[in-house]
Amino acid sequence: MHIEDKTLFQLQAELIDTKVELAVNKAINQVVEQIMNLRHEVHKEMSGLRHEMHEMKQDMLERLSTLEKKVENRLSPVETALGMRNEVRGEIRTRFFDLTYKLGALVAVAALANIPFMLTQIHPLFQ
Repeated sequence: MHIEDKTLFQLQAELIDTKVELAVNKAINQVVEQIMNLRHEVHKEMSGLRHEMHEMKQDMLERLSTLEKKVENRLSPVETALGMRNEVRGEIRTRFFDLTYKLGALVAVAALANIPFMLTQIHPLFQ
């Protein structure tokens, strides 16, 4: 009877070991399945984020393009006005130099014209 008790005890121990192994394998399989599901969910969310970021990038590029066109449209008249002002300033500067040259020439001619008169006035003083 002792041998049978030992065998029965061994069979019960093996049965318990097998049940524990099956339970552990089942728990491991559930954890692996949860990890796989979580990995799939993370991949799905990352894909959604990438898509959303791409849409935001396109939206921002469109907005920047629109803003650039608005700034261009507003700057064009300003640049034109500044160009006209620079042209006017250049013309004024040219006219100023031209008139200054003419005035200098006029003063020089007047001075040269007065030299004979002044000589006639000074000449009697030296006699």
